Amino acid sequence: MRGSTRLTAVLGAACVALLGAATTAAAGPGGGPACGDSVSGTVALTGDLVCTDVGLVLAPGTVLDLRGHALVGPGRDVGGVALDVSFADVQNDPPVTVRNGTVRGWASVFPAASTLTATLRRVVVQDNAVVADLVSSSLTFERAVLRDNGLVLGGFSIFADVTRSTFEDNDTALSIGPPGGAVVRQSTFARNGTALSCSEGDITVASSVFRENTTAIGADACLSSVENSAFHDNGTAFSSRMIFPDGSPGTDRVAGSVFVGNDVAVHAGVRTVVEDNVFRRNGTGLLSQSAGTPFEVEDLTVLGNTLTRNGDGVVIDTVAHVGDNTATRNDGYGLFVPLAVDLGGNLASRNGVDCVGVVCARS
Repeated sequence: MRGSTRLTAVLGAACVALLGAATTAAAGPGGGPACGDSVSGTVALTGDLVCTDVGLVLAPGTVLDLRGHALVGPGRDVGGVALDVSFADVQNDPPVTVRNGTVRGWASVFPAASTLTATLRRVVVQDNAVVADLVSSSLTFERAVLRDNGLVLGGFSIFADVTRSTFEDNDTALSIGPPGGAVVRQSTFARNGTALSCSEGDITVASSVFRENTTAIGADACLSSVENSAFHDNGTAFSSRMIFPDGSPGTDRVAGSVFVGNDVAVHAGVRTVVEDNVFRRNGTGLLSQSAGTPFEVEDLTVLGNTLTRNGDGVVIDTVAHVGDNTATRNDGYGLFVPLAVDLGGNLASRNGVDCVGVVCARS
């Protein structure tokens, strides 16, 4: 009887030891969450977490604080999902938040074609194939850095809210599908293939910098506002076009911005107000050539712009309202607007051809 009791005690102690060993093996660094764990509430990493399949599974409302650590996958070309998230009701489920660290080396950061609301705050998201390819979702970037990814954000019926964030060396930064929208403030886009594209949505860009992107902003039937921003050395800085015969989706606005060294600064394919901008050393400052096409631009308003040392300053072959612009030292045309309504106040000098369609005084 006594021997049986001793054997039971020994077996019990062994089981406890095995359980303890299993628990220790499943825990992440320093007792934090382990790869594949389902987490909720506020959870923090206590060290870098290197995973081969799934990083963490976040319940709606989870706040994941990386605390300066990295959530690392098996490699962008290998596979894995960094943050698996399942929303039952995206309108009512609370958003997830990821903050203060690095997420790198995954095929997908969020699962493909998922529906969610999320915030990336003070996070470096680097060297992933896809960060977020979503449906009916909203993603907020606050002081985030998105670097060396394939696609950062794309999908249908999505909204992006971007503040003081940096997107650099991505194939595509933001691709907003219909219907959707983006608001970008005080952010920088550098050396991306496409920095921001939008189809049948709405975008607002303010106080931001676009540098050395192949296409900085491309808008297909997308109502666009670009103000107080800088565009340097891009292929095309801003391009809009109609994709349906119904006409422009509204009136785009490009105002108070600086365009330097772009191949084409503004290529306007829809009704647009272009006002109080500086165009310098671009291949073409403002270009709109839609006459005779099924998508002829209804009107362009060109006011108070300065155009210096471009290939051409302004070239528009449809109706335009043109006034108070200054064009100097452009190799080709200063202002070529043969169908213009002349609002007066235009100045031009030392261009290949100063003005066609408006009267220009010498500047």
